Amino acid sequence: MDGTRRPNSGNFYEIPVDPAIEISLLTSSREALLEQKKSASGSRYDTLVVGAAIFKNGAHPQDGSGPRLLLLKRADHETFYPGVFEIPGGKVEAQDATVKHAVVREVLEETGLAVKAFLTELVPMPYTTVKQVEGRTTTKQTLQLNYLITCSEDEVKLCAEEHSEYIWAAAGDVDGIKMTDEMRRVVCDAFDRASKLLRDR
Repeated sequence: MDGTRRPNSGNFYEIPVDPAIEISLLTSSREALLEQKKSASGSRYDTLVVGAAIFKNGAHPQDGSGPRLLLLKRADHETFYPGVFEIPGGKVEAQDATVKHAVVREVLEETGLAVKAFLTELVPMPYTTVKQVEGRTTTKQTLQLNYLITCSEDEVKLCAEEHSEYIWAAAGDVDGIKMTDEMRRVVCDAFDRASKLLRDR
């Protein structure tokens, strides 16, 4: 991240969190969660990442396609998964006091949007990355914690260093969009949760 976009720390703690969310995760530090969460093999994760599912504000399309989710296309120069779509997110950095801080920061840096509220947790996304460096293979275990959030506006301002375009996708579009299987599972969960929240209103 270039760090040029930073959330207003003055009103950070005013961002509401739904009681259904496990608040201990949102208010935990990176190191605390890396100690607490273990991979399927029982080992410690190397990296903690956050993701944010953001649906378009306002009335739903008249065509009946339902709510639309913000997806970002990874830049072609990215080392891992270039040209695939994902929800906004990124690493929890050392300067992030909590996971909540990381979500707010990443959303602002990648989209220019200000987080308004945390609505619910989504399925976590554990994954493995393999990198070749000077003939040596480096494997890292990563855990991505995902949240359904709302933002105060819809005017997206991409960080060109990381993403080349964005779309507001309907549930019916998902199968035709290039993304990893793990990300598709998170996206489908986001649509399911959003539909339930709309029904419960």
